[in-house]
Amino acid sequence: MDLIAETTSIRNTWANVIQHLIVAMKSLDEEKKFKLFLKRQFKNADKDGSGCLSFEECQDLISQLNIKFPADKVKALFNEADFLENQDKGTLCEEEFIRFSYNLLNRPELRPVFLKYCIGSSSDGNARMTVEHLCQFMKEEQKYDICREEGKQLIEAFEPSADKSSLSLDGFSHFIMFSDLHHILNSQTKLVYQDMSQPMSHYWIASSHNTYLLGNQISGESSVDGYIRSLKEGCRCVELDCWDGSDGEPIIYHGWTLTTKILFKDVIKDAIAKYAFAASDFPLILSIENHCSLEQQDKMADYMRDLLGDYLFTSPPDEEASVMPSPDSLKKKILVKAKRLPPGKSPDDELVDEDSNDDEVDEKRKEKAKKISQKLSDCVNYIHAVHFPGFESEDGAEKSKYYHMSSFGENKTMSILAEADSATKFVHYNTRQISRIYPGAARQDSSNLKILPPWNAGCQIGTFTYTYIHNKCDLYFRFFYISVALNYQTEDKQNFINASKFADNGKSGYILKPNFLRDPSISYSPLSPSGLADQSSIQLKIRVISGLQLPKPGGAVEGEVIDPYVKLRIRGHPDDEVDSDGEKINKGKTEAVKNNGFNPVWNQEFEFKIQIPALAFLDIKVKDLSQSGTDNDLGMFCCPLLTIQEGYRRVPLKSYARNQDLHPAALLLHIQVNHQ
Repeated sequence: MDLIAETTSIRNTWANVIQHLIVAMKSLDEEKKFKLFLKRQFKNADKDGSGCLSFEECQDLISQLNIKFPADKVKALFNEADFLENQDKGTLCEEEFIRFSYNLLNRPELRPVFLKYCIGSSSDGNARMTVEHLCQFMKEEQKYDICREEGKQLIEAFEPSADKSSLSLDGFSHFIMFSDLHHILNSQTKLVYQDMSQPMSHYWIASSHNTYLLGNQISGESSVDGYIRSLKEGCRCVELDCWDGSDGEPIIYHGWTLTTKILFKDVIKDAIAKYAFAASDFPLILSIENHCSLEQQDKMADYMRDLLGDYLFTSPPDEEASVMPSPDSLKKKILVKAKRLPPGKSPDDELVDEDSNDDEVDEKRKEKAKKISQKLSDCVNYIHAVHFPGFESEDGAEKSKYYHMSSFGENKTMSILAEADSATKFVHYNTRQISRIYPGAARQDSSNLKILPPWNAGCQIGTFTYTYIHNKCDLYFRFFYISVALNYQTEDKQNFINASKFADNGKSGYILKPNFLRDPSISYSPLSPSGLADQSSIQLKIRVISGLQLPKPGGAVEGEVIDPYVKLRIRGHPDDEVDSDGEKINKGKTEAVKNNGFNPVWNQEFEFKIQIPALAFLDIKVKDLSQSGTDNDLGMFCCPLLTIQEGYRRVPLKSYARNQDLHPAALLLHIQVNHQ
């Protein structure tokens, strides 16, 4: 069935309703996943394969489930769960064990809000929440309207008792902890909901550095799989370091190193042609670092034209235009970023290398003058790599074309951002230009440069390992086309933050920047953003309520039970991270809960004031208190501040390793947002 909306607003309303329905149905699956987790625990604990667990086996399992319970309490819960008449008394079958686990997992911390919206008094242990009261709770607390029929379906799905007409406290707890309706992220983040009709320079773009590498930059393995993985993760700019192959076939590897080599043809045929639009229909950029002879450049151009077909966008740029085309207008198109032959130049003419000015590149590695193939030149259109002319030269920003892109090394970039005058000039230079930022040469381990400063400056496409940035000189480039490229292969904080950012907008790889980074008429100082007239600050209140099935740290002693605590921090613009005295602000830490990683309760509240919410991230870490040594990370979560929802929210924990889900590990928070 095709639906055509009369306006964008109506379309968005329809999309949100449909998404709500999808989320509601997925909510039914979340508890099923947890039951599967419990079933696996049951099977592992059933050492003799009898299909039942004795009290002693349950005790052993509880210690593995990261909690210390008094034996008498465990015994009482065990006896309560041993209810089936057709099962041997004194043992728990799988069904009884699931009930036993749910009893262990009871959430008394939710009782106050439950009683607020149900029939019966606080002293009534049989209080129930009707469909009508459930709808009221969702509207008032969760800022989310559900119809009566949807409420009935949710009660039937989450109420464990035979009475499915209303919710008990246990049913309400299951609903809060397992339903995706209570996920911390707004459901629209799963959709492409942002305006995709603006110039490409108005977007942050998911970008990869040294995409071919699976390891370090000195002796690591190069693989086509690196491209496939990055493209599947929504990356919209990949890097191809191209060199002459000994048999006449262009190759890709990290030059002047011992990294292994792969064929350019294989990358185009087996990765780009097949997976370019596996995760997103929006344009893909091939960033080509060209070290090849004219003959092998011709082969590169032939392979791209033959293997990519209509995907390859080769139309010349519109010389009458003044801004980049939009992501919408370039759907299912592949753009080549490389040098082009200037007007009046031939392939026999030698050209200055685009990065020859950069202080990150060793002198011995700086390219000599190059020759550019006409065929390869003709593949380049809207992303024409050029030598940076400087802010003061006659050929500076005012004479640059909108489709020109210059590259800046990590050190050069940070030096520009350190000075107010040059930072402001950089902002103006990048109002319509593409700028590329890449990691310093010292990052031979494929580590990622700090990512927040370039993002705060509006950078979109670059070449550095997915990283995280925090620096007092952070600034915000106003609607540049800068790509901050990360090493997707590196599992670090920067890559984690990058993945968190680009989980938004349907994982399209394009995130619309805030208006003050797009509109050149807005007066904006990169070092003093407080004067932004269209920006309102946010007062954020977060109550860290409890946790669910927190994991043990790697290397933990068997039987050891964790002492978890939670750290909160706002990351973004430096004014939201440090005060005028350089002291860290907008951070908080709970007390540690002793000997309980299964269902710890904190119930501690924190308050933050964020001046530039459009650039802010909520960074959450759960750690294990160590009596000696370093506190270990147990799980984490990070997201753009403007994507979170108010109310009682479940936070699924992840690890740095490939941004891996640690299901069912989660936190329960209560979030309140006040716009100042």
